[in-house]
Amino acid sequence: AQLLLVCRITGFYPRPISVAWLRDGHEVPPGPALNTSAVLPNADLTYQIYSVLTVHPRDGHSYACRVRHRRGAQRKRGDCSP
Repeated sequence: AQLLLVCRITGFYPRPISVAWLRDGHEVPPGPALNTSAVLPNADLTYQIYSVLTVHPRDGHSYACRVRHRRGAQRKRGDCSP
């Protein structure tokens, strides 16, 4: 069985944004287990993006979605462990 980890970021402006998955603190390289959407518009003129990472539920790794956006130069990070 596989587990889908979803990172959804919405309500940001301006458009440029960087989304990456970290496994045990290291960036997950592009591959078939990683699927990130294009930046999509919201009705309120902000934007949204989502990224999905497929993992095995008991693989023993820790995962985080790292988001970098220039607004306020803040870094947001969400952690999850399957």
